[in-house]
Amino acid sequence: MFELYNEPHDVSWDVWRNGGDTGAGWKAVGMQQLYDAVRATGAQNLVLIGGLNWAYDLSGVPANRVKGYNIVYATHPYGTPDGFTRPPSDWDRAWGSLTATDPVVATEFGVLNDTACTTGYDQQVITYADAHSAGWTAWAWYPGGCTFPAVINDWAGTPSPTGMVVKAALGGYHDPPASPPLPGGGGPDLAYTFDSSVQGWSFNTYDDPNQQNLAVHPPAGGAPPTLAFDSTDGSPDPGALRVTVDFEDFNQYVDANINFAPPGLNLTGKVLHARIKLVSGAFPQGAFQLHASTGSSYTWGAVFFNASALPPGQWVDFDLDLGAVTSSGYDPSQVVQIGVQLLSGLPSGGGTFMSPGTAVFDIDTVTD
Repeated sequence: MFELYNEPHDVSWDVWRNGGDTGAGWKAVGMQQLYDAVRATGAQNLVLIGGLNWAYDLSGVPANRVKGYNIVYATHPYGTPDGFTRPPSDWDRAWGSLTATDPVVATEFGVLNDTACTTGYDQQVITYADAHSAGWTAWAWYPGGCTFPAVINDWAGTPSPTGMVVKAALGGYHDPPASPPLPGGGGPDLAYTFDSSVQGWSFNTYDDPNQQNLAVHPPAGGAPPTLAFDSTDGSPDPGALRVTVDFEDFNQYVDANINFAPPGLNLTGKVLHARIKLVSGAFPQGAFQLHASTGSSYTWGAVFFNASALPPGQWVDFDLDLGAVTSSGYDPSQVVQIGVQLLSGLPSGGGTFMSPGTAVFDIDTVTD
């Protein structure tokens, strides 16, 4: 998660959102500009945006909402021992009402300068956040005593009085794990450019009874296949998914793919695109498939190509029209897996298998 300015204060809501003269002899950049700068890098992360009054007050957000997606508004409800500053009676106005329309998280909370180490305010914040479906993070993992405030008393992690409240609250949640995030954020449903990483792709480890998955059963005495990020090649920009494999017989394959959490992606009406290149080695009797599977039974849909469609050293574009798949039960609104499968060839083609040695392939720009 990326948080922008920490604890903005003493400016108008217009300056908070759009930037401008702070009245203190300098100009501030606005939250919208900061948000846009994050998205311009290609980052799809959650962006946390704190309100005014040292990030406590979110009451002006509805009239000054930052345009974008994956935005969470952050509040800092800090009280004081006298109970006068930011009391629970003010929370509905300051941040609770916003939870009806926007995600909200209390990224810091507690009682400042509390020599008595009281914990009532901390418990109230947690209870209130839970009741309003708001998130919270405890501040801070630092042995600074109650006046900091801190959630530990030492670096061994011994909870402070506040920390005991926090630990008990965390231990009381029994929600199921969150599903993995879908790719693309607010952009395309699929946008795998492999410009800096493998983007979550891996070898399929399904143990096919009819063919030899070399990612599961490498050839005897041979090198196992590898899947890695290649920073030196790519189309159109540098960066690609590199597959290195030694085929030693017919009916062998590797499958570079990525899976999506059920019920999957809705790619109705979409065409799956990919760029593939035989970087080095030979692929004389081979074939490959650009594929997408749907539903809980992983109903298969693919477009099949012979090795002749992949001239050495050339990037080639291939498409799979998901609407043209005729497999019984195929549902493009529930795509749970996509990938590129490389096959050594089929014995039904006749002839004797000719070992090509090590073949290296690059895959890039898998999009819809």
